[in-house]
Amino acid sequence: MSEKSTRLAGQDCRSFVKELKLFHNSGFNTRHPKGSTLWSEKRGDTYVVYSYGNHWPLFINWNGIWFANKDKSPSRTTTRHTSQTNPYVPAVPLSSMEMCRMASYSKPEPEMLVKAAALKLIPNHLIPEVTAIRVGAAA
Repeated sequence: MSEKSTRLAGQDCRSFVKELKLFHNSGFNTRHPKGSTLWSEKRGDTYVVYSYGNHWPLFINWNGIWFANKDKSPSRTTTRHTSQTNPYVPAVPLSSMEMCRMASYSKPEPEMLVKAAALKLIPNHLIPEVTAIRVGAAA
């Protein structure tokens, strides 16, 4: 059974992001089925927060590792969305293009995990997997 998305005001979204819970705001946008301008999605182990469309992921959590869009926001509203949903935890900074790829495939590419390891953001249960990537033992 899939989790239901909760409708929230933008300023109330941060706790949902921290808890990896689904939400959508009450803004108007034809790209989202519920007409929202800010929402989250889950696919497997990947939780993504979007602003205005799948072309602009703000934050991604994959297996406990946070990734954040480092690119300059395209609008004041998206800047506000970033502020309202920021989980305020250490995160791997990625470009919007890298974020889109990760959201599309529902998992990070090896070099994204290497960045996470360099920042010491890898949970203990993923250390063997990332170590294998770093030494070239796994693709």
